[in-house]
Amino acid sequence: MIKRLLCLLPLLSGAVTVQSTPAYSATIRYTEYGIPHITAGAYGDLGFGQGYAMAKDNLCTLANGYVTVRGERSLFFGKDGKAFGVDAEPLRVPGANVYSTADVNLDSDVYFRSVSPALDGLLAQPYPQGPRTEIFEILRGYVAGYNKAVGEGTTDTRCAGKPWLRPITERDAWLFVYARMLYGGLGQAAAGIAQADLTRGTGTAPTPDEVAAWARRFQSERQIGSNAVAAGGERSAGGRGLLLGNPHFPWHDGLRFWQSQLTLPGRLNVSGGSLLGLPGVQIGFNDKVAWSHTVSASYPFVIYDLKTIPGSPTSYLVDGQVEQMTSRDIVVPTSTGPVTRKVWSTRYGPVTTKITSLPTPWAGLLAFTIADANLTNLRAANAWFDMDHAGSVAELDQALRRNQGIPWVNTIAADSAGNAYFSDIQVVQNISDAQLDACVTVLGQLASTLSYVAILDGTRTFCLPGTDPDAIVPGIFGPAQQPAITNRTWVANSNDSPWLLNDTTRLTAYPRHQVKTGVQQDLRTRYGLTAIPALGTGLTRASMEQLVFANRFYAWELVRADVLELCRTMPLGHAPSRVGPIAVANSCDVLEAWDGRLENGSRGAVLFSRFWEHMTVGASLPEQLTKNPWATPFSAADPVATPRGVSINLGHQIDFGNALADLREAGIAYDAPWGEHHYVTRGGTRIPIHGGGGHNGGVYNVTIADWQGGYKEMNHGSSYLQAVAFDGDGCPDARGFLAYSQSENPNSPHHADQTREFSAKRWITQRFCEADILASPALRTITVTSP
Repeated sequence: MIKRLLCLLPLLSGAVTVQSTPAYSATIRYTEYGIPHITAGAYGDLGFGQGYAMAKDNLCTLANGYVTVRGERSLFFGKDGKAFGVDAEPLRVPGANVYSTADVNLDSDVYFRSVSPALDGLLAQPYPQGPRTEIFEILRGYVAGYNKAVGEGTTDTRCAGKPWLRPITERDAWLFVYARMLYGGLGQAAAGIAQADLTRGTGTAPTPDEVAAWARRFQSERQIGSNAVAAGGERSAGGRGLLLGNPHFPWHDGLRFWQSQLTLPGRLNVSGGSLLGLPGVQIGFNDKVAWSHTVSASYPFVIYDLKTIPGSPTSYLVDGQVEQMTSRDIVVPTSTGPVTRKVWSTRYGPVTTKITSLPTPWAGLLAFTIADANLTNLRAANAWFDMDHAGSVAELDQALRRNQGIPWVNTIAADSAGNAYFSDIQVVQNISDAQLDACVTVLGQLASTLSYVAILDGTRTFCLPGTDPDAIVPGIFGPAQQPAITNRTWVANSNDSPWLLNDTTRLTAYPRHQVKTGVQQDLRTRYGLTAIPALGTGLTRASMEQLVFANRFYAWELVRADVLELCRTMPLGHAPSRVGPIAVANSCDVLEAWDGRLENGSRGAVLFSRFWEHMTVGASLPEQLTKNPWATPFSAADPVATPRGVSINLGHQIDFGNALADLREAGIAYDAPWGEHHYVTRGGTRIPIHGGGGHNGGVYNVTIADWQGGYKEMNHGSSYLQAVAFDGDGCPDARGFLAYSQSENPNSPHHADQTREFSAKRWITQRFCEADILASPALRTITVTSP
């Protein structure tokens, strides 16, 4: 089999030729927890050092990513295998592939091979539409550093000695970057794009209610979220800026963060988190400014509803004229021989028969296509490069405006001068209010009121995205139509519309496709809008730390009295459930005594978490977030305090009974400590994980696991946390965690060390200035060179 695979490698474009590289050199100083501080004399050398250090920590994870974006999973792992990474039985929920929603290898390969040709044209574009010269230098160095690590081998048995662990090319590295741009749009429709030709003529269109239910749960299906808070000089103790960054990303596979400090003397000195495979720092700080990103509520894609021609499903109407879809044959090499699939496209984008869990069938006289504004975007690399070099919030704002390349995230920042900043300058389809009024189809009307999902009429060119005079490319909003607010009080975002920016500021003067007003807010947003003002003035870095690690289950605070009444008024002391009546026993007393938090020792948290999930989510993934538990409904006039309370009815009694049944079946006592049943296992040892709550529980410190008779492994949640303060001495006062640790290699000493610190809430000092680095008791220095 191995010989056969090796023989097939020449079939893969650019797969075996490693480009010649200049000589590179970088100095890497490792401090506690294996955090590298990389210094070099040129951008290419800096990329070389980062590529080498990142690969030494996560070689198998990265190699798996390159196999994925090259469209080679079927060749190495079998066309019918699951596209979930390098573990034999990866801990994932359906649809949790961190590169796309294509769960099967063949579908994943078809998708990536279908989008990869667009990359070459983007790389050929001049700056600012294309990458700047320094980015090419950094990527070229990164490739050399990664390949050096490949040559040295790895202790990670998941890929050591495997034929798919091999050097990469510059194009491979760019494919990885491009995949990240598309993740929030086309990537969410990857399976449907790959399967469209196979499933043509089957299925029925969803109902408007089903589309609305899907729109409400789409955020959680993406497995990404975040909180960020920036406080300005009027609220901070020292009159300078403070930042809390708390992105919620997968704990496994290629969408993990990795920490480093990058120094090019006299030009760059930045520290923070980088997504694996992306050069530079995406969330971090330098001596003047700190920033984080939150996943934006506005999406980079729109869905077009097409009317096909009777008897000709590949023809569709636009302005009364017939247009033809185009097709391409995608040839995928597999371990048993090549397989050909056809993908179809329209003037709007590729045809898809599924977007995450939403069926969008190509049947009858109906077809759906997805238009992703990031399809022409590699500009994010330029934006992050400029952000890494920014000396203030104002310069960071200019970096966003100049490059207009940040994909699917907001930006929250604070600087040493005491400015706080929020921006949703990112890549969003330019859909005007007039177009939303005229173009949203019946199928999408309810969804468009609940979310930013837009299903538009594909029969009219009027519904195509517009172009603003300040937009860097056609079809996206220019910065003048996107919010960017600087103040000296505070701003926060938890993946909601920025309508409620803080407790006093309302953003209303923007297109609805960019900022929705008068809409119900996530409980994390509501928690922030109450907890942050309660902190008063005189905020410190410790205030930011406590905000996230308070571990308050905000939902409980809104429903506590009603849930206790529900429990204590069960007929004959028994709750109805899926297994019949079940005694409430001491459950009511346990909940009444619970501290309302998700600390490792909190008793009652497991029971309420199960109840809340049954009540708001339902027992199975397709029902997520379709139920409305609230007694007092949402009011736009009181968006922070509503909705609240729980109605006492049979449905909620059954939800409570099902929670009791869950615990009884798992052998878990109602008063069991949270950390005994919410944990990860590393090296055979359980590490309790505080936080939890999911995206609908109002817990800032999100740590999400599937129920498996307990919460036994984190799927996603708090990842690279940073709390940063400035005191004017040029050395930021920063502490943080990489919650899942630096390395996914089980044999690495840095596979779980930060996870243990996270579990114990021991915030880690982030060494930035030279004296701090030299003072590290774990200091280890190496110089790496190539060739």
